[in-house]
Amino acid sequence: MSRPDNILDLIAFYDRLINAVNSNIKSLKIYPKLLSREADKDQCIILDKCLYIALVQNDLLVSLKYLDVSNNVGNAYEANYFARSVGLHSYEVLNHVSKSIGKEIRSILLSSIHDHFLKDINQVGKNLNELKKAHFRNLEVLRNNVMGHKSHDGIAQTEIMLSMNNKELYDLGEQIYKANFKLVKIYMQFLQIK
Repeated sequence: MSRPDNILDLIAFYDRLINAVNSNIKSLKIYPKLLSREADKDQCIILDKCLYIALVQNDLLVSLKYLDVSNNVGNAYEANYFARSVGLHSYEVLNHVSKSIGKEIRSILLSSIHDHFLKDINQVGKNLNELKKAHFRNLEVLRNNVMGHKSHDGIAQTEIMLSMNNKELYDLGEQIYKANFKLVKIYMQFLQIK
């Protein structure tokens, strides 16, 4: 994501992204009303994955926005808070890669004449799994001690919070956002020709 330098432009940039994702969520949530035949089952599975990813993307984008803005205005405390939020959302995405790319998606693609999409999906899955391998342990510590399940040990929480690298967490969140964006794009391209 190429971000502007001016703080107001930066906020407007994120707001455009967030509004676009929200618009997609509103559009995607109506698919069960439109596709109710047995023949539509595969499309429903793929659209449901797209909706799931859009909801995850929205939470991640809001956290990335406020981490970026807090860093730009020099508010270290808020930047640390939003870095933890990015870390929590990143953990959830990486912990549940199969919710974005599941066996049923692979099965649908393999049974179609357009199975070449599987190569692209596998590449996104590989990228997400590489991020998981590189960052999962630290994200799990963050989630289990500071964000998701707060430790009762204040010193341990403080040490974890002070050892965090906000830029690294931002970069990770951005990579996850881009990977999920590619995934939805692939799914939508598949649906257009199916």
